[in-house]
Amino acid sequence: MELLRGKSFSAKEEALAECLSWLEEEIRQILPLPQASRALLAAEEALANIVDYAYPAGWESRKIMNVGLGFREELFMILIEDKGIPFNPLEGIRADARIPLEERSPGGWGRVFIEKFTVKREYDYKDGKNILRLFFDRTVP
Repeated sequence: MELLRGKSFSAKEEALAECLSWLEEEIRQILPLPQASRALLAAEEALANIVDYAYPAGWESRKIMNVGLGFREELFMILIEDKGIPFNPLEGIRADARIPLEERSPGGWGRVFIEKFTVKREYDYKDGKNILRLFFDRTVP
C-alpha cells in the first residue's frame, strides 16, 4: 500500500467542510470526475458519521479524524481513521429504498452509498482506532 497524502482534522461539525474541501481538491487530481464524485460522496458519509457519532460527550480532546489517500495495487484508496468508540460502518443498518418513505427507519444510507460507489471496503479496529479503507477503480466505467 502506498500512501500519497494525509491530513488530520478535528472531528467536529465546524471542521467537516474544511476536511471535505481538502479531500475534493486532492481526489480530483487523481481520479476522473465521475469516480471523484463517487469517492467524495462515500467518504463524506463515513466522515459525517464520525463527526456525529464516534465521540461521546467528554471526549472533546480526542475528537480527531485522519484522512489518507493512496493506492493498493491498481485501486485508489481513501483511508479514514478515528479514535472514537468502535464502530464498523460496513455492518448494521442498511437502508432499503423499496420500503415506503413513511415506513422507513432513519439511517443506513451511508452504508448504501459506500457499498454502491466502492469496489472494495475494509474495516479494522486496532490500537484504539477505527480504520476504514475505501477502494475505487481509477478508470471511467
